[in-house]
Amino acid sequence: MIPGSRIIISRDQDSADCKEIKNRLEQIAQGRLSCPFKIRIVCRELESWFLGDLSALAKTYPRFKPESISHKSELRFVDEIFKPSTLLLKVIPEYAQFAFLPKIENAEKIAPNLDLNRNTSSSFIQMIQAIKYLAEI
Repeated sequence: MIPGSRIIISRDQDSADCKEIKNRLEQIAQGRLSCPFKIRIVCRELESWFLGDLSALAKTYPRFKPESISHKSELRFVDEIFKPSTLLLKVIPEYAQFAFLPKIENAEKIAPNLDLNRNTSSSFIQMIQAIKYLAEI
């Protein structure tokens, strides 16, 4: 291990049980890691983080209009959306003809525009808090 190392273990929840995933990852990490670490489960998919910051989507995809979906009740709790990647596929005009969301391409485009203080995704907020904590110890 490199001195001063800190590790964040992150995994999408998908349709699995959060607590089971976290417990399993903790068991694996406990015996193998000799540095501080945090485990964070992304509820449900990383794409929830993007729906938690509609301004970042609008900045990334100028044809996307936040007002077209901002009124939807499911956006109040973006971490509870069952398949956020499917919702993104429907609302981002640039992907209208795609059968599947190009997840890596999409993440690379949106991530630089995310506002760390504006995002409404609780799993995003938890991830930022874990990063700050590990950076400070």
